[in-house]
Amino acid sequence: MNIIRVLMTLLRLVDGALAPRLRLIPDVVLAGEPLPIKVKATAKPCLADCAHLRTFQQEYGRKARAGLLLHTGRTVEWLTPDVLAVPWWRVL
Repeated sequence: MNIIRVLMTLLRLVDGALAPRLRLIPDVVLAGEPLPIKVKATAKPCLADCAHLRTFQQEYGRKARAGLLLHTGRTVEWLTPDVLAVPWWRVL
């Protein structure tokens, strides 16, 4: 499954019945190193939004890449040194 298909699936889940599940754990894309991805329905992501991504990274250590938090806003910014917040439409 390619990255675009995975991201489209995640974005569909944000508005669907499985949205609470997305708040509990990050989704992971495996292409060599795990890439944790979190989808949030917010235009202004904050540090609290990436808590589960950081927990995943602590568990997997150097095996995991920096986390990617997809949001509905317009800004691209590093929330922490290991979590990048990006508008979902910039990734697709």
